[in-house]
Amino acid sequence: MKISLSHLITVTAKKWMQQMTKSKKFEEGALRKHFGLKKDEKITMAMLDKELSRLSKKYPDGGYSKSDLELQKRLQAAMNMMSRG
Repeated sequence: MKISLSHLITVTAKKWMQQMTKSKKFEEGALRKHFGLKKDEKITMAMLDKELSRLSKKYPDGGYSKSDLELQKRLQAAMNMMSRG
């Protein structure tokens, strides 16, 4: 039985996301809390782009503080998940 490469990539990506959300570092609602949104409000790609842009301007050389690095990783992970959905 042959498995197509696209199927394998899709399955691997889904498992990667499942593992990430089960991580102790993953805090559900952290970005919503950061943006000050209520549970029924959605985070948009524009919000994520704007915040990532702000962080990159704040640290042009890439030397993020610990809290800002965590925020940057959350923003990037959210963008990745939104683009896959």
